[in-house]
Amino acid sequence: MPDVLEGVVGTLGTSNADLLDAVGSSTTETIIGMSFANVNSSSQDVTIDIEIVKSGGSTTPHLLNDVTVPAGTTLVWETKVVLTTGDKIQGLCSAASSVDFTINYLKQTWFFLMSFGYIGDTSTSVKQQVKNKGILTTQESFDLERQGFLGGSLELIETKDLTGTTPTTIDFTNLKEDIFDVHLIQFFNLQITGGLDTIRARVSNDGGSSFESTSSYDSNIQTMTTAGSFGEPYNGYIYIYNAGDSSKFTFISHHVTNQTDGFRYGGQAYEVAETINAFRLFLTSHTFKDVGSVLKLYGVKQWVT
Repeated sequence: MPDVLEGVVGTLGTSNADLLDAVGSSTTETIIGMSFANVNSSSQDVTIDIEIVKSGGSTTPHLLNDVTVPAGTTLVWETKVVLTTGDKIQGLCSAASSVDFTINYLKQTWFFLMSFGYIGDTSTSVKQQVKNKGILTTQESFDLERQGFLGGSLELIETKDLTGTTPTTIDFTNLKEDIFDVHLIQFFNLQITGGLDTIRARVSNDGGSSFESTSSYDSNIQTMTTAGSFGEPYNGYIYIYNAGDSSKFTFISHHVTNQTDGFRYGGQAYEVAETINAFRLFLTSHTFKDVGSVLKLYGVKQWVT
């Protein structure tokens, strides 16, 4: 909220006229002093009228009403007057070219800002008085993330509960890729029946009607195990990047741990620049167990909305 000292000078006329223009929007002006000097060339006393014209012209409170300014004298006004948006000062004199005036005032411009430090509601219904410095407190960051407005916060898109099923594939066909640049899949208690297998990933450009073949991918995986085996249950997460950007490759990273035998992490790239709108996890030759496994797909917000 910058504070600026300003002033206007002029000469009163015989018809009511603006001495101080209407206050602008988002602004307050406080008159801190006025003076009216009788400069009549014939050394005559004159009278003056000074009034406030409120926004819309509904009321006109007088500050000076038919007040005499004797010849050769100056009338000084030292009472502060606060003017808000649309208010102005008008005045007149009983004789032309007889009174010079000076009005000094403090101009204050208000910024309508969210309490979180970013530009928010700029309507006249909000008059926040704290200048925006773009700084968030810990509590503000927590509140914004919880409300889903802060970059990095998550929006749950879909939950899959495998209770009562033993699928070989798990498909997500609603990525909201037109909204989110980054996706997160979390999975809990995934188990495999019938022997050892590897959980693999594929992407689709047709909403899940088909999934792209092995030749379109490149990957690198690091595994740490006990006695050469990788046990279960599997718990972990997968990040998917650029799915909705038709000009970029889609990248996948994952980190998986299990209860007893080790962990696995790595990355995968789908090396075709196109929009990806579905994602699949699958097994090569076995099925997932019916043990109440849960998977959750999230969209990751990248900026304040």
